[in-house]
Order: sequence, then C-alpha cells, then structure tokens
Amino acid sequence: MAVEASHGEHNSYAALQSPAMKEASNECLLEFYYHMFGEGIGELKVRTPLWWMSGNYGDEWHRAELNVGRTHQVFTLLFEATRTYSELGDIAIDDISFFNCTLPG
Repeated sequence: MAVEASHGEHNSYAALQSPAMKEASNECLLEFYYHMFGEGIGELKVRTPLWWMSGNYGDEWHRAELNVGRTHQVFTLLFEATRTYSELGDIAIDDISFFNCTLPG
C-alpha cells in the first residue's frame, strides 16, 4: 500500500484491511516494513490500536514487529495512512507477514 501526499484532501486517509483471520495464539506476531518520507505525511496506524507512527523517518524502509497476541475470535487488522497539509511525501507498507499464529493442537 502506498499513499502519496500530492493526492487527496488535507487530512484524508487510505485504509487496507486484512482478510478475516481465526483466533490467534499468544505468540502471534505481525511483521511489516514501512516507509515514511516527506513533510506532507501524517500517521500510519495498525488498528485496534496496536501501533502507530507519525512524521518523517527518512527515505528508507524500516521493519516493524508487533505482538498480536492471543485472540479468541475472528479478527481483522486495519492499516490506516493519513496525509497532512503539505503535498510532499509518501507513506508505504510492504511485505506483511504473520508468524506463530496457529493455535497448538
């Protein structure tokens, strides 16, 4: 997913929702890479809320690892990216993976 600050209204956002997933184990991890560059970017969030970043992190990719943890029901994760007042910059995510989410047995 990529959000370019030169498109859309001020404070507009883009969202990417995962497919519905069954309950997860205590060790369930979400890993992804993010790129947040330029003065026109706002925030990147993984909801419910698990994680958020705001601001310029340079013209490079960064790795994020989040503990989703034990979930007792079907769930989805929602990635949201927002832009600010400026038209300079982008937010992108790539290589989304889940690890150790299967319940034992």
